[in-house]
Amino acid sequence: MANRSVLDNGQIRNFGDMKIVILGAEFTGITAFSLEETQEKENVYTAGSLHPSARKRSTKNFSGSITMLHRQYEAMRQVSPNLSILDLPIASITSTFSRNGVIDTDVPWGEVVQGVDFTSISKSYEVDGDSVVELAYIAAAVIPIIL
Repeated sequence: MANRSVLDNGQIRNFGDMKIVILGAEFTGITAFSLEETQEKENVYTAGSLHPSARKRSTKNFSGSITMLHRQYEAMRQVSPNLSILDLPIASITSTFSRNGVIDTDVPWGEVVQGVDFTSISKSYEVDGDSVVELAYIAAAVIPIIL
């Protein structure tokens, strides 16, 4: 696997320094984690004007995905109702960076994502050097919870 890293004040942070907790359990077999927030915007035109006079915005949509090794997917599946992660309760995902095993609160990329509901699963195989790695890709709908 490629060495994924983040530059933090001139110091490289590897993906291996990231700790991801889902449903209270730490998952170490995650190879990618992404979040996306989108919102459609459309210009509003009024009578007598060739240029937009306002802009309307739709509600925001949140989505994300997690790519993990197959063994990690199986571990998550074993604790799921009906052996399907699609049946898991709405959860939160915490991602933090650690330095020598201690959570580093100075790194700005850690966050807590609340209201995660898994919506789809797909599997793929990738070649990493001379070996084949089976990955599970899990899409998640993120429902923001306002406290």
